[in-house]
Amino acid sequence: MSTDSTLVDEDDLFEQERNILRFIGAEPLAPNSIFIILLGNTGTGKSRFASSCSGKPLKIGHGLKSCTEDISIVSLKLHQSTVYLIDTPGFDDTSRPDIATLRTISTYLALSHANSVALSAVLILHRISDTRVSGSSARSIALLKALCGRRAYPATALVTTMWSRGADDHDHDAQQVAREKELHSDAAFFADLVAAGAQTFRHDEFPAQQQDEDEEERDAARAILSSVVENVRGKQQQQQQQPRLITLAIQRELATPPTHHLATSVPLLATAAGAVLAAHLDRVEASLARERASLADDDDDDDAETMRALVGDNRQRVRACRAQRDALRRGVMELDDAERARLLGRVDDIDVTAAAAADARLEARLAACRRRIRDIEEATTTATAAAASPGWPGEGNGGDGGRGRVGRTAVAGGVMVDENTHQVFLLHQKIQELEQQKRLKKHYRRKARDAVISGMASGTVSAAAGAGGKKLPIAAATGHAPAAAPHARSWIIAILALFLLLSLYTDLPILLAMKLRDLTSSVFSAALCAGVTTAQNNSNATLLPFILRPLPLGSIKPTGWLRSTLALSAAGLAGHEHDFYPYVASSSWTGGSAEYSGLNEGFPYWLNGLVPLAYALDDARLKDQVSDAVSAVLARQASDGWLGPETGNARNLWARYPLLLGLVQLVEADPGVWEAQVLNATWRFVGLMGEMLRDGSRGYLWREGVDELTEEEFTWGRVRVQDLLIVLQWLWERESTTEAGREELAGSMRILIDGSIDWADWWQEGVFIKGDLNFLDTEPSNGPRYPYEHGVNAGQGLKALAVFRRFTHNDSLVEITHRGVDWTFKYHSAAHGGLLADERLAGLAPFYGSETCTLVETIYSLSYLYQTLGTNDYADLAETIAFNALPAQMSPNWWGRQYVGQPNQGFSTELSQNPFYNVRESGILYSVEANYPCCTVNHPQGLPKFLSNSFARVGDNEIAHMLLSPANLSTTIASGKITIACQTHFPFSNVLKYTVRSDSATTLHLRVPAWSPASSTTIAINSSSAKPVSPDPDTGLHAVTLPAGTTYLTYTLSPALTTIPRANDTFNVRHGALLFALSIPSTNSSSHPPQSYNDPNTKLANAPPLAVDWRLDNASAWSVALDPGSLVFRSSLDDDDEGQEKALADPVFAPGAPPVWVEARGCEIEGWGLYRGVMGVPPVKAERRPY
Repeated sequence: MSTDSTLVDEDDLFEQERNILRFIGAEPLAPNSIFIILLGNTGTGKSRFASSCSGKPLKIGHGLKSCTEDISIVSLKLHQSTVYLIDTPGFDDTSRPDIATLRTISTYLALSHANSVALSAVLILHRISDTRVSGSSARSIALLKALCGRRAYPATALVTTMWSRGADDHDHDAQQVAREKELHSDAAFFADLVAAGAQTFRHDEFPAQQQDEDEEERDAARAILSSVVENVRGKQQQQQQQPRLITLAIQRELATPPTHHLATSVPLLATAAGAVLAAHLDRVEASLARERASLADDDDDDDAETMRALVGDNRQRVRACRAQRDALRRGVMELDDAERARLLGRVDDIDVTAAAAADARLEARLAACRRRIRDIEEATTTATAAAASPGWPGEGNGGDGGRGRVGRTAVAGGVMVDENTHQVFLLHQKIQELEQQKRLKKHYRRKARDAVISGMASGTVSAAAGAGGKKLPIAAATGHAPAAAPHARSWIIAILALFLLLSLYTDLPILLAMKLRDLTSSVFSAALCAGVTTAQNNSNATLLPFILRPLPLGSIKPTGWLRSTLALSAAGLAGHEHDFYPYVASSSWTGGSAEYSGLNEGFPYWLNGLVPLAYALDDARLKDQVSDAVSAVLARQASDGWLGPETGNARNLWARYPLLLGLVQLVEADPGVWEAQVLNATWRFVGLMGEMLRDGSRGYLWREGVDELTEEEFTWGRVRVQDLLIVLQWLWERESTTEAGREELAGSMRILIDGSIDWADWWQEGVFIKGDLNFLDTEPSNGPRYPYEHGVNAGQGLKALAVFRRFTHNDSLVEITHRGVDWTFKYHSAAHGGLLADERLAGLAPFYGSETCTLVETIYSLSYLYQTLGTNDYADLAETIAFNALPAQMSPNWWGRQYVGQPNQGFSTELSQNPFYNVRESGILYSVEANYPCCTVNHPQGLPKFLSNSFARVGDNEIAHMLLSPANLSTTIASGKITIACQTHFPFSNVLKYTVRSDSATTLHLRVPAWSPASSTTIAINSSSAKPVSPDPDTGLHAVTLPAGTTYLTYTLSPALTTIPRANDTFNVRHGALLFALSIPSTNSSSHPPQSYNDPNTKLANAPPLAVDWRLDNASAWSVALDPGSLVFRSSLDDDDEGQEKALADPVFAPGAPPVWVEARGCEIEGWGLYRGVMGVPPVKAERRPY
């Protein structure tokens, strides 16, 4: 075992610092985590014991001066638990007063307690080699006992160290055995601990230079720890869901200020441990006073110089004693200049040479990658260049990935992609990774140091100065009283920034800045729970208005191909889940017991989509399903107002979000039937939710050892909270809502926002990952970044800050939102608009998947963003996904959905290998629920919400057609009734014809897509000639003033056939809002009943005949290159017939059905094969050869 601190390598240092973050609640914990704190005097062997147990080096002292000056934490696996050993600085230190040691230990203990990270055991180490217990040692024992408190005694283990061998070299020294007996039996020492059930151990320690004795020592330490952990786990087994988690006395005391200190944090003097030190200081001062008096009585003038020195020394010791007393009076959260200097000193102690070496290694790896690419390119034989090959959207029509050409023999596992091509691709990805590491290190070294300096500087402000501001509790979950916000927040920022800076001097880039707000929100969220004043005055709060205000559900009806497609959904999977699908038909929400996860989200997802589908089509069968389902939910509302099947500590807010979204749509669509009963139920729930949020954010923020769901499961509600705020803001804007109601809503919205996982933290330079996460990020799914990286969260989160801004009026969120949307689509999307996230965000490779849930959530988010921010590109993106990615991932009859679809997808079968982050081999099948059920219940909302957001109100008296599609509007504006009928085959046609009937003069705003040049986009009113449009540069809206009565408009767009460059000299083909893919004939087969998601060998019971799993095998080659100069757009439509509603094929998105296509010259090419069972990366232009 190495005892040389210089041999603690970067990885060990990095892990120890992350362990500290875990202890203070800034990093997620593994299941069955156990924290054990080591306490004792300096030189008792705490660091050596921790190092022996973990096998990981710690800084261990051997000289006269103590070594451990701060907290260190090592971890190990033991008895199926992750055990964290917290090494602490020792008392009775050779160069540091006990008050400084107590201050350090209590600081970390207070913060861990505030964030519900609890200890499970305490190990007190004591040197048995001490021949007598000195006064300072006795004081330390009293201090340790006071720090722990009697409640913690049963969870304490007393470990005596430094034992010597007896005369026979086997038994322990007899005198030491006698001392041990005295320690265990004398009430002045540890008798009360032993009587309370504390474990006792002897730990033999031997010279470290002898390897066999070194191993013996390690085994001995492990044996002690194993016994302690078994004791902890034994308690867990007895108490089942209530594991032994202890709170030390000093943690309770620091979290409960005396009433006369409400505006400040707790002084250490108010703790039992502080009282021990205060009593010692009283004795010291009394002794010094007696000494000073004796010096004054000594009139010996012969040695005046000596007397002056003695007096000076006495005064110096008095000043030191009083300084320590002053430190006891200060609160633990108040960092003074000395503490600030100490923490900054820890930063400055980092080995700058090591940091430079880490940067040099990065540069060397970058240079090696670039050299390798040059070597490959130089070694590649130049061949006849084939034309650029397109990257195709996920058409879903293709076939056998084992063949690029029909009849070609497949190598086992598929034809492998050309080795050089794939190596170049991977090397480019690696360069992205290394460049990202450089950016992260540079960004966080700067930010961390700035945060340490500025955060601590603000922490020196006196508590009195902040008395008029917010009073923030340390841990509201346990009802602790408030502490002063400026001190606590700056202290947390300083600590986190310190650890962040330490971690950046290794080769492991980490993203911890986003945890700052996450941590502070969990510590401080209960400020609002206590009813204190917030930055937003609830009684005077207002919501920022929409730029384009949504219209009530049901006022917009589909026509043409959109109605036909929605009718397919109603007759397909979405419209029959209520009949047979267990997570809807037998959901726990309606009295059953079927759920696919403890979040109980399946039924709410389905309702959120079925309501707009039923009322878009006025489908009586679907309305009956909605009525049955909602009636069952409302009938089961709990007496306290809770909506849902959960009780007690199983309650979690998340699944209420889609449920409430469905309910408010129902009120809009059919107020005569549903308004009274739904609003009554909703307000009852809102009242209960407010109580829960004010009571430590129950159901929203995770409570360790209390909530039945895991901490990871609680992140869904925090990262998706914007969907709940949409409902609360909808309630706010209803005319019937009282001021008291708005007060309740405002308080809840503020707590929800403060406790959210904030997207502003993710969309920051150096934090957001600009590249392929499969090469750049190895963080597990329970890591702090994962809530941002999860694909569905990323789609839902696009609108988050826009929702927050309506309440907070914080305009800085506009720029952050624009940046977030831009980066998300630039670095993690395909040309069809879908985010490439096969469960987690990926990169831009065309073989990655896009989850169907992500598609529908992204459409909704982009629609909302256009309504709130008015950015034309967002509406374009929503149309692109709705017209391309979404229909490609649904079977033509809408009975099957893909879990993920790929931009380049030549077939749809079970895969022999897997290119995805967390998707099974069945994930690309068209099926009922292959891979996971969420897409089954969530896909119905996609096109219905696209429709319900297609028209919007501008001001009180104007209408905008924001998402272009065939639809009719009938509503009432301030000046009277208005109806608008839009007859079009858009996006298959470029002509939209409107018939507008209005009771009075009004303005119709028509959105001009960014791809349609204003100079060639025209509008003709009635029989007048067509004129170019003049759209608003931001919204893209062109205003047309209309008189009362009936007006006819012909709106003609100007799409062009374009190519969009992609990687490896490839391109996409686009015409207006449509993308085009190679038509690949397929051989299709189906199986019934469909497979169950949790077991492919189990079939889904009660599935109707049309509910099948489809497999599509390609019947022709997909490895084709096109000549971009030969592209020609074709259409079977005659624009003159648009007004006659010329029928389109139904289903219009079936293979060969669309009325438009592109013709081009092309040829098969060699070298384009498989990568992990799917279509690989197309070869670069220089390596293509015609087949």
